[in-house]
Amino acid sequence: MTENSLINASIQQLNLGYDALQDRLLLRLGLSDGTEIKVWLTRRIVKAVWGLLQSADLLPVTAPDMFTSQTSDALDQAAKQVTEQKAMKQLDFTETYDASRTNLTDAPILPRECRILALDNGQHVMELLADEQLNLRIPMNQELIQALTNMLQITSKEAGWDLSFAEGVTLMPESANRPVLH
Repeated sequence: MTENSLINASIQQLNLGYDALQDRLLLRLGLSDGTEIKVWLTRRIVKAVWGLLQSADLLPVTAPDMFTSQTSDALDQAAKQVTEQKAMKQLDFTETYDASRTNLTDAPILPRECRILALDNGQHVMELLADEQLNLRIPMNQELIQALTNMLQITSKEAGWDLSFAEGVTLMPESANRPVLH
């Protein structure tokens, strides 16, 4: 496999879990064609992904030119929160992850680097670079960003990694029961 691109595939389900033996998170991307891609996320990569998700301007926000920069920043933040709330309403965390999917790789991918790329059509992808033969590109729509952000917060806490994700907002309320993430 020379390059694995999800740009033309539909991601149907996500699953993120902590593997204590590996001390890594296992991200499972369930595709609409019944296949899945597994990706190991190390603590270093999780920190990098989190930073990219927090710093990249992935939300289209427009504000009138006549406002001051302070007003414009407040409007941008309010518009971002509205967009995030709409995205959360569309997510389904109740469906069980379909573990019977066919793996596209023999073993989970272990990326050494990650970055967010802006495409010519205005969309963004997260690119995970594993080695010279394997680059994984994941389209970053608002629903996927919200789901991944929530899953990273909860699973990193479960792993005890103390990554201080305080700069971002936890979008799912914590419950007494351990949540099932799909």
